Amino acid sequence: MEKEQIIKELEQIFKTVLEEEDLTISEDMETSDIQGWDSLAHINIIEEIEKHFNIHIAVGEIVVLKTIGDMVKLIQSKI
Repeated sequence: MEKEQIIKELEQIFKTVLEEEDLTISEDMETSDIQGWDSLAHINIIEEIEKHFNIHIAVGEIVVLKTIGDMVKLIQSKI
């Protein structure tokens, strides 16, 4: 799957989890760049990513996901 498509699908997940319909994400965004992206939201986002892309993300992988780009790379490696 292409990076742009993954970002588009991630954006929808973020909008849903964070309840922020006007949210736009980019590859270089970090947790501090997105209002509401705290540790609890991070776990909920990971859960939705796993369901949406039908992948499993290990605990060790979760803690290193600091940017949208990190998420994209991990998703690409698993699908």
